[in-house]
Amino acid sequence: MTTKVIMQLRVATREDFADLYGNKRIGVLYFQQNHDGEMCTQPFYFNENTEIHNFRQLYSTSQIFVPVRIFDEVGILEAEKEITNTTVNQ
Repeated sequence: MTTKVIMQLRVATREDFADLYGNKRIGVLYFQQNHDGEMCTQPFYFNENTEIHNFRQLYSTSQIFVPVRIFDEVGILEAEKEITNTTVNQ
């Protein structure tokens, strides 16, 4: 049996990886996008061993993504519902 997980991502901001005082937020989950625009499905965690030069290079070109947080603005997608006679008569 397999299970699929769909995670909504957004482009990372400075606040995702540093607090108001510039201290690093260790343990932040993020994903990388390659130069072809494809998302790497391997999750990464921002930590003391993160190669900061490569990270900054990807960040400066908006290729670092983080999961949408609970207070982020999100769009609501509604699936189209097929109208049938039973639906209309109810």
